[in-house]
Amino acid sequence: MHNSHDFLAPLMPGYRAPRTGRRADRYADTCRRLCEARQHDSQQPVGGGSGSIAISRAPQRAPARKPASDSDGDSDGESAPDLAQLVNTLIERIAELSKPSIPVDIDLWDTKTIGAYLKRDIDVVRERIVCMPSFPSSIRIPNAKGQRMQPLWRAAEVISWAESFRNYKTAA
Repeated sequence: MHNSHDFLAPLMPGYRAPRTGRRADRYADTCRRLCEARQHDSQQPVGGGSGSIAISRAPQRAPARKPASDSDGDSDGESAPDLAQLVNTLIERIAELSKPSIPVDIDLWDTKTIGAYLKRDIDVVRERIVCMPSFPSSIRIPNAKGQRMQPLWRAAEVISWAESFRNYKTAA
């Protein structure tokens, strides 16, 4: 049976969402409120003025409250402290995933990020794409010993390079 709340499984390894009963309903309501708060916070401009940009902010933690006892006899094996711990873990993961991103103009990408952008496997990027003569040159930042570390590429240059292959439709 498919549960609509299984989307949290990748965020919290080992967690199994409640399947039925009041706890499942409370869980769904909590997730819905967190998602709505996240959407609302990400749409708020920061800095004021007409030229401000929207920066996503992590939702504020709700004060801990004593969970209501189950009077309907629903016992799905999940205790109240586990649910509170789950909610706190969920809030931390959402905050971690909603950190402000670096602007594309100054961001540096590795082969994994380039592969995600180009929708290609990391091995294809490493063996066939970054070695192309037309691909932008890499930046190798040295470590403390002076050794050159993994190659990085300016995100804006990679995007420009990819856009150079766009096929434009011609008017017939």
